[in-house]
Amino acid sequence: MRLSLNIKPRMQSRLTPPTPALDPLSGQVFSLDTLAVNQSACMAGCSLPLKHRARLLEMGFTPGIKLKVIRFAPLGDPMEVEVRGYRLLLRRSEASHIQVTQEAL
Repeated sequence: MRLSLNIKPRMQSRLTPPTPALDPLSGQVFSLDTLAVNQSACMAGCSLPLKHRARLLEMGFTPGIKLKVIRFAPLGDPMEVEVRGYRLLLRRSEASHIQVTQEAL
């Protein structure tokens, strides 16, 4: 008896490996969810709807602040981020709307 694994194209995108660590001197803008664990970046902007953006502003997510990715949950979502001396959890879908630039070493 032969078993065949039939993966739909939609599922293949979930099976792709995580994004490699970013070049700290590139100066490019990336989304927060692409950073690796223990990587820091400066917030450049946010493209979330006003309701969610206002809540992030209340929690201290303002352009120019330093963010650090602490860890990811075992299944990859949510992610723990350190901002202004405290830690909070963000869904990867929310983090993908937060633009960051790498800090120079």
